[in-house]
Amino acid sequence: MTFSHTTSPRGNFCTVDDAGLITDRRAGRIATEFNQQLVALLRTITLPGVQTFVETVKEYRFVLILRPTQLGSQTLHANIRDTDPQRLGVPPLMAQAEDQPLSRLPSW
Repeated sequence: MTFSHTTSPRGNFCTVDDAGLITDRRAGRIATEFNQQLVALLRTITLPGVQTFVETVKEYRFVLILRPTQLGSQTLHANIRDTDPQRLGVPPLMAQAEDQPLSRLPSW
């Protein structure tokens, strides 16, 4: 089975303050067990036209897998700009595509 229209960005949990500014880029290097609890919450989020999977990697790291559910339902991108500003006291950056969209026709 080929999933050439699947995109899977890796993510890091981080800590933000009440203003949405990053206070810890690695969420205090949380335990993998706590990551699993956060991932369980993320799994409850649904996106129209997209099948989502969220999986724990370890500690503060996770992977998000996105796959269109039907022909032409969503346009996905393979290369997504990093949202980590590499410093504290600022908000996370917006995720933006850095490439052309993947074809709208699933090959699965």
